[in-house]
Amino acid sequence: MINRRSWTPWSFVVLLSIFAWTGCGSESAPQEASWVRFDTGHGGTSLAIDFQGGVWVASAGDGSLIRHLADGTLEKEIPVEGNPRDLAIDGSGRIWFVDATQNGLSNGALRRLDDGTSVVESVILNKTPRKVALEPDGGVWVASETTLQRFTEEGEIDSNFDLPAPPLDLAVDHSGALWLLTASGKDGSGAPLLMRLSPTGAVLVENSLTEYARRFALAPDGFVVVQDAKGRIYQYNELGSETGAYVPDPPFAQPGSAVGIAVSEGGEIVYATDTDLRVLSPELVELARYPFVDSETNTAYLLLPRDIAIGSRGQVWLLSADPVSPASDSPENTTLLFIDEVVSGGQYFPDPTMVWP
Repeated sequence: MINRRSWTPWSFVVLLSIFAWTGCGSESAPQEASWVRFDTGHGGTSLAIDFQGGVWVASAGDGSLIRHLADGTLEKEIPVEGNPRDLAIDGSGRIWFVDATQNGLSNGALRRLDDGTSVVESVILNKTPRKVALEPDGGVWVASETTLQRFTEEGEIDSNFDLPAPPLDLAVDHSGALWLLTASGKDGSGAPLLMRLSPTGAVLVENSLTEYARRFALAPDGFVVVQDAKGRIYQYNELGSETGAYVPDPPFAQPGSAVGIAVSEGGEIVYATDTDLRVLSPELVELARYPFVDSETNTAYLLLPRDIAIGSRGQVWLLSADPVSPASDSPENTTLLFIDEVVSGGQYFPDPTMVWP
């Protein structure tokens, strides 16, 4: 049985600066890597990093958007009177998010924060939204359980498509094309489907994947990196052809939880499972593994991770739905700091084991 330290039923965020501040993928002398952990005091479903390094968390539990500074300080909490599910930030710094309920009058809404504080109503939806992705020129894609829709930034619907299955992940690449991963194929059964669509909805790529495919991320070189529930990573080019794969050693005996995946500017792949955080090189070679449970004491340091993102300076942010905190008499925000030395660019990690103070 896992020993769960005293905890609060809220999400928390972990900041892991495992790459150099001078940029991922470059060679340099050893750098200090900071580990900062703090409870948010709110339920969290997704996160995004703005241009100032602030971390936005969508809190479906209390219907709010929360912004934290890198040191864990709660800077602002904005009530949105709904159930925010997913969020993204456009080139102007506006926070777009999909709301699963809108005052109980509809199935949801597409909304945004224009100045970081004012909620702007954009589109009332007749389907419950799950994912949102933004194009460089202002187009907004929203995926619901059965529908994919494209809106202009003024809120006018531009395209509407039926989905073969619920969406698992959604992202827009550097060319403005949309990548979409659905839970199954067109007949509603079988393996998940990876698709690439033009802004007009033309299908550019359509590829059936492993049955356990769950999440994906876009790399700077145009490759798509897919994470499956057995801890495996698959790499595809812009044409949808597989170009490489990573199989963990030892492999997962049972399907786990494919929590989230992100790719740094230098191409390093960081992904989370329900048991650990892993770092791969652009060539899909494992560089480090940070377990969430101490193998000797069976103590859990983190449970139920939900989302992951990488900041512009290489910080890895991990959102968890079930914090496990050191003993504390207060459910307020808790900040922990662990400092170790690493070499930038993922060249060398002297201690691949997560250690909490």
